[in-house]
Amino acid sequence: MAEDIFSALRTYIGKISGGEKSAAEMSAALASWVKESGEGLKARIEGEIESAAARMGFVRREELEELIARIVQLESANAKPETPTTKKSSTTKKAAVKK
Repeated sequence: MAEDIFSALRTYIGKISGGEKSAAEMSAALASWVKESGEGLKARIEGEIESAAARMGFVRREELEELIARIVQLESANAKPETPTTKKSSTTKKAAVKK
């Protein structure tokens, strides 16, 4: 990576000193190259982080939030409201057990 930077700088300096390009043109080209290189580096770093997190068994926040939402949905679908008849039958059973 460092070799790429130095070789690019040498090329740009050679073009400026040779009169091929103006300093403004070269600085614009250099700025564009730096931006592209930075984006590539950022993508590589993000890929390495994702890979390391997956190897360690971590999950992404989005995945965790999806699972939590799914659990809440399943719990609410399976929730049975208590009815008064259910309470009476359990009271009757308790009374029968006490006798």
